[in-house]
Amino acid sequence: MAHKQTNQQRPDTQLRQTEKRLRELSGYLHAMIAAIEDIIFELDGNLVFRNVWVRDESLLFMPRAQFLGQTIQEVFGDQADLFRGPVEKAMREGKEAAIEYQHIDASVNKWYRAKAVPVEKSEDPSEYRLALIVQDITDRVRYLAELKEEKAKLEWYNALYDFSAELGKIASWEYDIKKETTVGTKQLYLIVERDPEDESDKDAAFMFLDDADKLKLASGIQRAVETDKPYDLELSITTARGNRKWIRTIGMPITENGETTKIRGLMMDVTDQVKQRLAIREIRDELARSNQLLDFSQHLSATGGWEYSHQTGKTYWTKQVYAIYEVPHDFDVSDSKKYLSFFSVADQKMIQETMSRCLNQRIDYEFEAQATLSKGHKKWVRVLGAPVVNDEQVIAMRGAVMDITKEKEDADRLLKAKEAAEEAAKAKTAFLSVMSHEIRTPLNGIIGIANLLRLRHTEQQAEIVDNLLFSADHLLTLINDILDLNKIDNNKLDLAQTEFSLGGLVRSIRNQFVSLADAKGIRLVSLFDQEIPEQLIGDPARLNQILSNLVSNAIKYTDQGKVTLSIQVMRQTDERVTLHFSVEDTGIGIPEELHEEIFADFKQAQQDAQRANTGTGLGLAITKRLVELHNGQIKVDSKPGAGSTFYFELDFVVADTGTPQVHPLPSPELTAFEGKLSALKLLLVEDNRVNVTVTREQLAYFGIMPDCAVGGLEALELLTEHTYHVAFVDLHMPGMDGYSLAATMQEKYPDTKVVIFTADIMADVRIKLAKMGIHTILNKPFRPEDMLAILLHTMQEKGIDQ
Repeated sequence: MAHKQTNQQRPDTQLRQTEKRLRELSGYLHAMIAAIEDIIFELDGNLVFRNVWVRDESLLFMPRAQFLGQTIQEVFGDQADLFRGPVEKAMREGKEAAIEYQHIDASVNKWYRAKAVPVEKSEDPSEYRLALIVQDITDRVRYLAELKEEKAKLEWYNALYDFSAELGKIASWEYDIKKETTVGTKQLYLIVERDPEDESDKDAAFMFLDDADKLKLASGIQRAVETDKPYDLELSITTARGNRKWIRTIGMPITENGETTKIRGLMMDVTDQVKQRLAIREIRDELARSNQLLDFSQHLSATGGWEYSHQTGKTYWTKQVYAIYEVPHDFDVSDSKKYLSFFSVADQKMIQETMSRCLNQRIDYEFEAQATLSKGHKKWVRVLGAPVVNDEQVIAMRGAVMDITKEKEDADRLLKAKEAAEEAAKAKTAFLSVMSHEIRTPLNGIIGIANLLRLRHTEQQAEIVDNLLFSADHLLTLINDILDLNKIDNNKLDLAQTEFSLGGLVRSIRNQFVSLADAKGIRLVSLFDQEIPEQLIGDPARLNQILSNLVSNAIKYTDQGKVTLSIQVMRQTDERVTLHFSVEDTGIGIPEELHEEIFADFKQAQQDAQRANTGTGLGLAITKRLVELHNGQIKVDSKPGAGSTFYFELDFVVADTGTPQVHPLPSPELTAFEGKLSALKLLLVEDNRVNVTVTREQLAYFGIMPDCAVGGLEALELLTEHTYHVAFVDLHMPGMDGYSLAATMQEKYPDTKVVIFTADIMADVRIKLAKMGIHTILNKPFRPEDMLAILLHTMQEKGIDQ
């Protein structure tokens, strides 16, 4: 019986021993975690916290016990997804997964790294165990941020050094005495006009020295090595491009282990300074010539010589100086007050200070001033002076006086001519802006009425409406051509850089003109090289304008045969392609003497056979300038009766074929929206009666009954009484114009979208509106499709259902 009792007590004893051992292991584990990691969370397969070990409980954002039994979502809330991803990945793949994140409280500037590690796998999620090990990496994150900041500073300092060196034409270099090699900064090679990227013979930076100056430099280096003192030399070079330059080089010996091993220094381009000294030296040499030769040469050049003796205080003039100042030869030139009286008070002070610097600091000088002579006659003079040094003492000043009145007058005339040209350009731009507005305004009425008729006409009226639209579009094209020509002339036409399909563009051009060619009984052919990349980067609108002008002209002057648009690859790499464009026709041809003239503004090849084909002559002029804007050159091969071929080559960047292509959405079909937009409340502000009628009728087609205001003041009255989703605002109106009205509406009625409804399409108008924050513009004459697109976009913005 006692034996059985002993056997029954043994499991209890073993259990107590096991629990004791587990507590010891747990304490040991806590000690290990405190020494190695910051925090370790134990999670089960349901992402429930089962245990927490932490080095310091202040690292937790809530008491340790509150974690137990809670899910990740319950503990971390909005940040739970940060942890769920790595944890689920570790469970799914059976290997570690990690993430870095900021403290759950954003105001606490702390960063952590969490690593999820599978510990014990089980099909039962409650038995599955996974450790989430968290480390405080704040110091490392801060260190990396500081390192990045220091790197940015270093790059900025390097860029600043390069920039300052380039501005000052200063380069640094180092010469290895033993290896007899020289290395320098990029600016060194720019001074000697060599390619900095050329690695061949890069040590020969001083190879461009003249022979005599090579010996002079070698002597300077030897002297620096022997005396351990720097040298300062001025040397002449002939650059890699054959240009004559002067450089100043300063070298400092560098000693290593008691031995001078290198010369380190600076090089400066002093060509301008040397040339100035040489110019003044030439004047000084000229003064040493005989008086007869001097007088003759000075008379021819309207230049006189002078000298001031510092020892005696006497001044001497040559005959030409007396002539320049229009005084007799007995004029007391030594009386400085009399001489200075020719100049204004400010110039007198400047002259005295300039001459004083020349005497005291031995500085050559040059100044220009206006002199008022005895009879009130005014002249401009340029005076040059240089010190005469003997035994280290300035004993005199010598120089020259030049009559530069004609030079100044010429410069003044050029300035006035430039100002006049600028004023003319401004007047031209203003005129074009006004004329564009004045022509577009009635044209808006014509095209608008024609578009309304296109929507509602009988079969008998169809041809009349088509002819009306064709004529109006032709007039609109003429206005746009004139404006484009003005933009190109004023360098205000920029090329866009967008991705486009050249094949699609060619198909569009062919579809545009094929019916016109068919009507004349000729064929329109397009030849497209299959090697042309699918997507290019360029300006499709301007390329379309070039090709459309050429195809249109070709059809215009061809009565039988065909017109061929051909595009071929000339050169191609992975990144760029050069294409050859040509438009060939079998038309009447052009005489050789007119090949250049046809590209001039408002010029056509005037031949009897062509007189039936009238036009402005702007198409080829604009085409030529657009091709040149693409860095190309258009040429023509043609003979009377043998047809014409216009051709050119252009470069394009090949688009990345991996980039998803964006295709423009088709224009909305007008008939699908007839009477469908009645929910939109619209205010029309327009002072032109015809434009009001046309616009109101077009809006009525879409089911919109707008309120109409003649000007800005009347519009404000309507805005106080009614609420509108959108307002179409004309710019040029009496009283309050569109700019003022738009500004007031943005301030007082921000819920009403402002659409500028104008015939003024000049660039400065768009810039002014953009600065006001207005970017939606409906140009007159407007296409009903464009108006519909704006109306639909507005309804989408305002959340209005059709």
